[in-house]
Amino acid sequence: RIWMGYIFLFNMFLVLAQATGVIEIFYDVLALQFVQQLDDIAFALAKKDVLGKKMQRACTAKCFQTEFQRQKFGRSKKLSIFLKAVYFLNLGLLLGGMVVVSWLQIIGTRYCDSITVDFGNDVWEEALVNMPSDQFEKWVGLYPYFNDTVTPDQYEKWTLVYSYFNGVYERENKTHAGRPVYREMRKFDSTHYELIVPAEIYYCKGISAWVLTHEHIQKSKHLDESGCNWLLRSQETEEFDLLNVDTSWKIWMGVIGNTEVSYDCNECSDETDCNLNGQCVNEKCVCDSDDGVEFVGMRCETQLKDSCRTIFRERDNAAFSVSKYNSAYNPDGPLDTLLQQYGRPVYWYAGDDQDGVVNFMLFTGNRWFGQSFFTRGFELDLGNFRYFNSRDPCFLGKKL
Repeated sequence: RIWMGYIFLFNMFLVLAQATGVIEIFYDVLALQFVQQLDDIAFALAKKDVLGKKMQRACTAKCFQTEFQRQKFGRSKKLSIFLKAVYFLNLGLLLGGMVVVSWLQIIGTRYCDSITVDFGNDVWEEALVNMPSDQFEKWVGLYPYFNDTVTPDQYEKWTLVYSYFNGVYERENKTHAGRPVYREMRKFDSTHYELIVPAEIYYCKGISAWVLTHEHIQKSKHLDESGCNWLLRSQETEEFDLLNVDTSWKIWMGVIGNTEVSYDCNECSDETDCNLNGQCVNEKCVCDSDDGVEFVGMRCETQLKDSCRTIFRERDNAAFSVSKYNSAYNPDGPLDTLLQQYGRPVYWYAGDDQDGVVNFMLFTGNRWFGQSFFTRGFELDLGNFRYFNSRDPCFLGKKL
């Protein structure tokens, strides 16, 4: 009976630690109590000849009719003190365990620290963007032509490509509604944006759903009734872990639509999680580079063969080549890091560009684009490419 009691308490602890609502705890306790009494129920049914004569004779034998004398536990003072101490010890162990589990949940040790998200291919043609003056100045530093085409602190209509939000999101050292907050990372090195405000994914209690939001992009000039200013939202859920949320989401494109969102944890446990193309070091994939193939991506899923480091345009045989840069951004240091974006190599035009124009071939979330950047006096090279191309993911171009 003592072991049964402790097993019951252990089951109760597991129920309390994993429950997401109070009513669920009551249901689980009732279920445990029912399971614990199944043997008594079966014994009572057998005595009433429900399970057959043989079972009835076995359960009505004299050995089952013997009444044992009640033990006089706790009658002595020392034994009474000991039993009370055991009760309080059990209570302290349960409460202490719940405190530890609750604290681990609060600090997020069970949540994935880095995820890769794909929001699909949808486009919102007339997204409302309101850029504050301080942010406008940062954008002008990256894009001088913004000074002529964008007015700060006013709503303007841009084209929003949701695939630009694809990529790596990392968990912040804060929570929202008791759940983790994931912040968008830069596309070419998966580090924090230095100049541009990124998007965020968090749980919105007002609509009981996980949402994607950006503080400069709104659905309308009026305040969002949920207070979350969502651009995409999940189905209603009480789920604490984003990775367990249903992938069918609602998306705003002037009207509410449906889309499929995929997300995966970037942490690895062994080389298999790195597609056998890299080593798992501190729960991160370190991709291999040998035998004429270099692997890139959060899980080393993309291979770059030496024969594909330079590609040619069919129309005029123009050459585009991948490039490397110094990981410490030291112009005199060795070129040790492949220039990439969204886990794909960036191809740089190898010929002579026109004055003020730099041509690239880039992967932009779901498809490849050929892009011409008009630098207008902005000196663009591999050293400062990280600033120039760390644009806000919502930006495709001001609709003219």
